[in-house]
Order: sequence, then structure tokens, then C-alpha cells
Amino acid sequence: MPGTTSLDGLTVTSIIRDVLKELARHGVRKVVLVNGHYENSAFITEGVDLALRELRWDGIRDFRSIILSYWDFIDQKTIDAIYQGDFPGWAVEHGGVLETSLMLHLHPDLVDMSQVQDHPPATFPPYDFFPIKPEWTPESGCLSSASRASAEHGQLILTVCVQGIADALRTAFD
Repeated sequence: MPGTTSLDGLTVTSIIRDVLKELARHGVRKVVLVNGHYENSAFITEGVDLALRELRWDGIRDFRSIILSYWDFIDQKTIDAIYQGDFPGWAVEHGGVLETSLMLHLHPDLVDMSQVQDHPPATFPPYDFFPIKPEWTPESGCLSSASRASAEHGQLILTVCVQGIADALRTAFD
């Protein structure tokens, strides 16, 4: 996709590990990582795990980290308000209504809704296949249409996520 900058998973893992170790070395003891891309989840977790292991080797045992994915705080009530019973599922919410709505709320100048393609959600088999078959992914790269996205939905999503993340941080670091 135009404008996409990708890192290998090993690079993401190494960056997370190295940054956390350096922060800890400088005295930081609590770090929050907010994930915005599902496919990065395993690499972020691995980076945190490796950092914790290496910090323990160095005698640093009081370092804490929490990994949050913003979508984990979007509850069913919010999904129902946005989709009105027609939610295509998390597996295809990639460049769809939720992400586009957030951008319309936060940075409307970066969204051109006239470019949104209205297409049915992508369908995938219950397994991973490599190389990925191009016909399984819509040409736009969006796995479900963002045609119903709005700034109002984005404001609702942001409010719910901020509250959920704030509650999680109070609980985790209490």
C-alpha cells in the first residue's frame, strides 16, 4: 500500500526489547505500550518478555510493563451503537469503520471519504496460508468497507477507549 512503512517482526521485537532495557537502565520502572496494529501483538509481547528476562539478569526486578490494544476496550454496547447489528467481526476490521472513524475524529484532514470503496467484508479460511493469496484481500487493502465511518463514531470510540485504558492502568499499576 502507498505510504506503508513496514518493519520485520524481528526488528519490532528487538526495538521493543532494546528501548525497554534502556528506559529501565535510566530508572524508568513503569512503561505502557499501546498497540494499534493486531499483527504486531506477538512481536511486542516477545520484546517485552525478552527485556524482562535480560533486566532480571542485570538485577532489575521491579520493572513493569503493560501492553494495551485499543480495540480491546471497545465494548459490545459501542459496537452495537456503531454497527446496529451488522458488525463484520474483528478479523476484518482492518481499515474499516472503526479505524477510519477514529481518523475522521482525530485527523479529518487526512481522510478522503470519496476514496472509500464500498465492498463486502473479506472472507478467510480458518487457517493461515503463505504466500497470502491476493484474491483473499480486497484491492484497497481494507478488509471491510469504511463507508459507514463518521467523526461521531470516532469520538465515541475514543471516549470508550480512553476510559477503558485509564481504568486498566489504575488497576494494573495499583
